[in-house]
Amino acid sequence: MTSSLTVIIPVYNSEAMLDVCLRALARSENQPLEVIVVDDGSTDGSPGVAQRFGAKLLRMPKNGGPAAARNLGAQQALGDVLVFIDADVEIHEDSLGLIARRFDQDAQLDALFGSYDDTPSDPGRVSRFRNLLHCYVHHDAPREANTFWAGCGAVRRSVFHSVGGFDTQYVTCSIEDVELGMRMARRGHHIEIDTCIQVRHLKRWTLGSMVRTDIFRRAVPISELMWRERTYPKVLGKRQLASALILALLMPFLAEYSWHMLVLGVVGYVALNAHFLHFLAQKSGILASFEGLILLGVHHLCGATGVAIGTLKYIFQRRRGASLLVAVLAMASAAGWQALTVHANYHGNWTALFGTNQTTALPAELERGTYRMAGDTGYDGQYYRMVAHDPWLKLDYAQYADVPALRWRRILLPGLAWALAGGVQERIDGTYILLVLVFIGLGCIRSAGGWRGRGVTRRAGCCLCYCRGR
Repeated sequence: MTSSLTVIIPVYNSEAMLDVCLRALARSENQPLEVIVVDDGSTDGSPGVAQRFGAKLLRMPKNGGPAAARNLGAQQALGDVLVFIDADVEIHEDSLGLIARRFDQDAQLDALFGSYDDTPSDPGRVSRFRNLLHCYVHHDAPREANTFWAGCGAVRRSVFHSVGGFDTQYVTCSIEDVELGMRMARRGHHIEIDTCIQVRHLKRWTLGSMVRTDIFRRAVPISELMWRERTYPKVLGKRQLASALILALLMPFLAEYSWHMLVLGVVGYVALNAHFLHFLAQKSGILASFEGLILLGVHHLCGATGVAIGTLKYIFQRRRGASLLVAVLAMASAAGWQALTVHANYHGNWTALFGTNQTTALPAELERGTYRMAGDTGYDGQYYRMVAHDPWLKLDYAQYADVPALRWRRILLPGLAWALAGGVQERIDGTYILLVLVFIGLGCIRSAGGWRGRGVTRRAGCCLCYCRGR
């Protein structure tokens, strides 16, 4: 028995693109049982376009977003399989036939989705990059998925209704399809990616629209969803996550003098994404590959930023969110004030934070690059800073300790600073100070009660005092 298909298209003020979309559907080798266009409060001629092509037109009482529009279409659908496509795509002639055959041949298949093709409509640099990235990610992803894509995706009508349809809390075009797929996967439904099912994307991207979408319509809600579900969409791939992490970790070195770490990170980043850059070069030329590297960096930085924002939102929305917010704001204020102080008073030299009124002389090997206050020859917590520079204790730093005895419990943080800095002397002080600020944050959060009962003790909040020898 051949599966009957209902195509559902939500539309909002996309008259020209909807015309192209419906013309492509009319050329399909396999015609669907019905085409439902759901007008989401358009003020242009989109409803007239739908009627001109003979589609079944449904109207939303007000603009409620694509999730609500698709749900309305699904309620009126007669087909066994619901095929969701966006109004800004041009479906390939064989795609509907491929969808029907996949569901006919595999009774265990509950949902599937395809991908954009590699010939986007808009010739702009950002548009080509964005659409080719989407195409590549879907082709590079595992066949079995735990997500869904409503740009061109199909789901059995019975399964769609059994899980409750799209979440209408997403009132703009966001990750309502990703959330639906993760909900279906959690309930044991089988979802696959079939990249032979393709559509051509008609949307025009700009750098601004890409940044806004990547941060606020993708990364922020996806990170919140990942924290709630304790999993992540497989389609993202570990390469994407690793790339965003590398760029996030590289940011401190952009402002430091650690050019060798910067070069190493960039080389690693390029190596991680070499296959995609080669794909770009094949499709658009070598120049597009270099441009794509820059845009890819922007994309991953936006992803990392959005994940940070989404994680904070998730934390603050929990029971102790208010206390955590106060703690983080206090930490940010303290760090900001320290930065202003160092910039205004110490010529930007952060080693001034080690200064005190002690009279012990500083070892000659640490003298270079160290800020000297007037009349000051000693450094607060100097012994532990020295341990960070020489964790193997090869140098005779004991004479500079604030107490004669070696305190093993206090050298863990300096040792960690040495390890993260790769043993490079020029980077150790900066790394050490960053670690101190991190532990200030842990102490603030612990004091606010945000991590009570989760294994974070008061010692985390006291590491600043320990590492500075107080």
